[in-house]
Amino acid sequence: MEGPFSGHLTPAQLACLVDGFEGPAEAFTSLLHLRLCRSCRARLINEFPADGPELVHRFNLECDLQHPFSAPDARSAPRGVQGQPQAAISAGLEVWATVAEVIADELVAAPSLEKELERVAPVRQHLALEARRYKTLGFAIHLLSRSSALWNERPSESCRLAQLALAIVLKLERSDYPSGLRADIECKTLAYLGNSLRLTGKLHEAEIKLRAALNGLKRGTGDLRLRARVVELLAELLRDQRRFSQALARASEARELYKMNADIRKAAVMGAVSASILGEKGDTAGAVRALQTLVSGVPRSVMGETVYWIARQNLCHSLVENNQLWEARGELHDVKRWARRTGKPVIRARALWVAAQLEAREGDSRGATLRLEKVRDIFLSHGLPYDAALACLDLAA
Repeated sequence: MEGPFSGHLTPAQLACLVDGFEGPAEAFTSLLHLRLCRSCRARLINEFPADGPELVHRFNLECDLQHPFSAPDARSAPRGVQGQPQAAISAGLEVWATVAEVIADELVAAPSLEKELERVAPVRQHLALEARRYKTLGFAIHLLSRSSALWNERPSESCRLAQLALAIVLKLERSDYPSGLRADIECKTLAYLGNSLRLTGKLHEAEIKLRAALNGLKRGTGDLRLRARVVELLAELLRDQRRFSQALARASEARELYKMNADIRKAAVMGAVSASILGEKGDTAGAVRALQTLVSGVPRSVMGETVYWIARQNLCHSLVENNQLWEARGELHDVKRWARRTGKPVIRARALWVAAQLEAREGDSRGATLRLEKVRDIFLSHGLPYDAALACLDLAA
């Protein structure tokens, strides 16, 4: 087949992708090829062992694309999609190649569109989106990516960007993109908006969005990793709502979906989420066992640095809650050093929070108070009122 998917990626293309030298359009095309081509994915991992696995995880490359038509579009799919597997693959690749070229151009234009939109008063931005140039899937994807990057630092801004992305997706012309792809992005946007709302403490609104995302998946391409992502975020919401049995069931469902897609890293994340649910439920011993099994059972290189250290931090917290203070002190030293290396105030605040809880258990109420006040102030300054309220509860105690 002619076009960007006619051959495998060259070693130079893989190297440029790893080093970040490709432009947005070229990178998008290369990443789409990697998602379709298991051979090139294997080369990426084998030839670039330090960065390849991280790219595969970050861009969800292990989830094989299904045909981008939902049921209503089946009649307009190219002849042969319902026939031999190879014909279906070729037809699907042609459609995705065409869509990829369109979205690649839209992603190139997206940063300029965002700057243009920022010059419009916030109260009028939704009206400005009526202009045809804003109604592209690439612009919505760009805003959604920016939104998710701000979850833990500025959730209120993350929420605003996700709302704009959703407004764009709902305004898209039905004939411009395959409906399955459009439905997938709509579900992802609803889920990410729901998570932003959760982080700002609006749990009821968050549930409405996440339930809508879950219900809308049947109109999409059937991407199991997308379903796993939505279920994962729903599990975290149910945990915050203290609906622990439902939260554990959803976390288990997400973990199995990730395992089906051979995504060991995300399955490890769900192990950490399940442990956090056990801890919130009051089963601190169970949380300690789950996290110790996770940290010792999944190689650090597979888990990834961020997941590994978050699991270690959660283990430290669970050890404090289970009154295993000596073990917690040993964990805390390494966790605090990692938090400092990240340079991110919210991550440092969470490590400081664990330190304050440990000091309170050890009887240093003055030291714990000073640290909790700092933690509360950091959370408030970053628009995290729910976490700030929890820190205040510890401060009151």
